[in-house]
Amino acid sequence: MNKKITLLCTLALALPCAAFLTTIERSPMTTPSIDFYHVDFFDNYLRENFTLSSGYSGKGNNLLYTTQEVAYDNLVTKPEDPTRPNYDFIGWYKEEKCINEWNFETDKVQGNTRLFAKWSYSTEAQELEPEYTPPSTVLDESAETDYVIDSVMFFKINDGAIKVSASAIAKLENQKDNVLPLMEYRVKASKTFSATYGDGFITVTCGDDIQKIQVINDTANLIINDTNYETKAKKYEAKVLEEDIHHVMLAGSSSIEFWTSSKEDLDPIVSYNHGIGGTTIENWDTCLNQRLVFPYKPKMVVYYVGINNVINSKQSASIIWGHLKDFFDHSHEAMPNTNIQYIMMNLIPGFQDYFETIINVNNEVIKYQKANPWLTLINPGLVLLKQVDGVDGILPAGAYVNVRSNIQLTAVWEEGTVETPTSFKVSFDANGGTGEMATIDTIGEYTLPKCAFEAPTDMTFAGWKVNGNGKVLKADAKINVASDIELVAQWVGETLEQAVEAYKVRLNPNGSDGSMPTIEEVRGQYKLPGCAFTAPEGMHFAGWKVDGDPNAAFFRTDGLHLSNYGYVLWGEVIRQSIMNGLKG
Repeated sequence: MNKKITLLCTLALALPCAAFLTTIERSPMTTPSIDFYHVDFFDNYLRENFTLSSGYSGKGNNLLYTTQEVAYDNLVTKPEDPTRPNYDFIGWYKEEKCINEWNFETDKVQGNTRLFAKWSYSTEAQELEPEYTPPSTVLDESAETDYVIDSVMFFKINDGAIKVSASAIAKLENQKDNVLPLMEYRVKASKTFSATYGDGFITVTCGDDIQKIQVINDTANLIINDTNYETKAKKYEAKVLEEDIHHVMLAGSSSIEFWTSSKEDLDPIVSYNHGIGGTTIENWDTCLNQRLVFPYKPKMVVYYVGINNVINSKQSASIIWGHLKDFFDHSHEAMPNTNIQYIMMNLIPGFQDYFETIINVNNEVIKYQKANPWLTLINPGLVLLKQVDGVDGILPAGAYVNVRSNIQLTAVWEEGTVETPTSFKVSFDANGGTGEMATIDTIGEYTLPKCAFEAPTDMTFAGWKVNGNGKVLKADAKINVASDIELVAQWVGETLEQAVEAYKVRLNPNGSDGSMPTIEEVRGQYKLPGCAFTAPEGMHFAGWKVDGDPNAAFFRTDGLHLSNYGYVLWGEVIRQSIMNGLKG
């Protein structure tokens, strides 16, 4: 049986043991007892799956590029630059994260050393979406019939008729003179074959043989039993003629729907987003697939369904898995040549009560996929919370937390130095006022400006809120700018805001120098600030650890869909999985 494992420094079984020795620490005055040390250069990027002679398989990472033997306190010879498709080689670095570059003219070998390649995505060599290769339409000449029609836009033919959705009928009417591209069929190469649509029938002609397939509008039976969901489904259907067939379809609940940048994030892949927040597995299995997926004859579908069965319907893991298995089976049966990918349910802080159910369902999905390799699993949840030196759940500046109690943000420091920005952008939001204020570039201490916006009728300027939250700060107040921020104008009039419960966000330097004041009157969605503490020597700011409320840290803006920062990470994992699937 072929076992699978994850290997970080792969091919260790096939490489000399000396290539993986740790660096030997020594006093500069000590004469080394070893004549030569190994300097190993690693490619430093994920590669394709491979199998070792032992029978184990894994995905290669940091494969050894070349090795040199270098005498103690001597220089390394720069090797020939490695190559990688669609990437430019930048240089060799001392750590896998490529923070400190190795200087071949001055850096000398003090022990066994590893160097890592740094890459930059090349804008001149874009990774293009592979062209669609349709399944063969050729029927063996020895077949008893001249042609076989399997389905029309994945709708099966029963007793000479097909029941289809309104969007499928719109596709048929749009290219009524030739609907063969909308059909799944096979025909003998020696035969002429055509199909047209009109008067509620598809007319198929093969030589002298003419067959009529009745097209029945099944819209009434495909209505989803929720007016909000139905309204959104109809909006997607109204655009059916704007979206071509044979591309990538994103389908599922709110994490798909509110991924508003999906088209840009997946570029150059051509994709369509048909997400509907709140929908369940059953919704997609019984009606939405037929309306929002099948008529587009996608070459790939990426689904994210199931989380609402957990959180809203509160179904057990066994019931959810039963629905999901039926959904997988039905989808593949209808679309046997379509690449189907499933985004596994994310373990997001804020939903600890549901973790056991989510894990149990995901485990069943993993077992199912092993027996059904046509299904590809994507697990982007692993990248949503950064880990630094064993510390889990590190959030960067710009990520969001849901503040519903007093919390503390503890700075987390990581070894290595990074280039310090010279300025950040401060932009202004009129918040109902009129006029413009230009974005400025600054860093460090900054005095809040007077408001140049014109106030709404019968209101006056009260002050600024940083990123729209926290205490109202008067003009001329001083703040420390350590990241891009937005100052949102606050207005008061005859009716003042009602007092609401607010909380404090304290900031812990965690052994570093400098100070950052407690942020007052915070509530709800709060954007994490930049770090104004001075990093310890030889280290840099890695992110914030949220203390005080285990449910505060999240990458979602309403508890169900990802925030913008989360989508950046989530989307990149999905994009790579899509591209790999299209190539495969």
